[in-house]
Amino acid sequence: MKPRAITEGALITAIAVVLALGCYYIPILYLFYVLVPTPIAVLARRQGVGTAAVSALAAGAITFLFIDPLTAATYMLYFVFVGVSLGWCYANEKNGFTRMVVGYLGAFITVMLSIVIISTVSGINIMTQIGEAIDLSSGQAVEIYRSALPADQVGALSESVKTLAAQMKMMMPAVFLILPFFIAWFNVLLSDFILIRTRNRVEPLRPISRWEAPVSLQVFMALMLVVTIVLQLMPTEAVPQVYSTTISVLSDVVFTLQGFSFVFWFIFRKRPKESLLVKVIVVFIVMTVPFASLILRFIGIFDMFSGIRKIIAYRDGDSQ
Repeated sequence: MKPRAITEGALITAIAVVLALGCYYIPILYLFYVLVPTPIAVLARRQGVGTAAVSALAAGAITFLFIDPLTAATYMLYFVFVGVSLGWCYANEKNGFTRMVVGYLGAFITVMLSIVIISTVSGINIMTQIGEAIDLSSGQAVEIYRSALPADQVGALSESVKTLAAQMKMMMPAVFLILPFFIAWFNVLLSDFILIRTRNRVEPLRPISRWEAPVSLQVFMALMLVVTIVLQLMPTEAVPQVYSTTISVLSDVVFTLQGFSFVFWFIFRKRPKESLLVKVIVVFIVMTVPFASLILRFIGIFDMFSGIRKIIAYRDGDSQ
């Protein structure tokens, strides 16, 4: 191993450990937990996968000295399955789509193995614990409203909160399927940014405005859309609610992302550079304006299956 690789590997190990410990001991920094493997991925592109693997294992081992073994084990998995796997993609100059797929698989394996390890060693059922936390939070919310609202309104509100809590429990499988996608996305974006700024050759991930659904995904989502409609028409007892909720949530997320893609593409299609501020405003509007998210999903469905972008591009005289 070259001296430069040893020096950079030691530095990246220290950065990864500081990030991990910061997320563990400082609650506000936990928001950056998803980005903990990024330094390992960057190191693999600069100094090779072997150096990154050694750095990941060293960072994981050091965390065992400062935090509880179960959490340290999850960090070790995170460093290896997300950091090193993404690093392999960068070292072998894989395109953005491949990096997203590998990153998703690495994050999904990390999440699943972490749940298995924690459940096996501690005897705690993660899903049950999350369900109890949701029930506790909903109960506390009802108590707060009980002290502030008239008695005749508390009963209806209590039922609404219980329904919402039940829906949140049903959504947990979908969350575990969706979460790895965003972990991979954020890590790829940050890794691309760092590598480009440090003048390393890398093909950046396409901005969301340029995402195009391949035919295979279009066929799959068409089937999901049909299944979702059929499940909504069937009696509730015919299909376990967790299955229908999972399919519905996954479909909503995909079509929402497709909707954002089309809106951003439509806004920036004639501009040389995309504005982050405009994107933030669009996201804010979708999250706050009633029915905006529903309209965005319909836009995503229409964009995915209609080929509307080619029609607009043709009318604009663009070559797509």
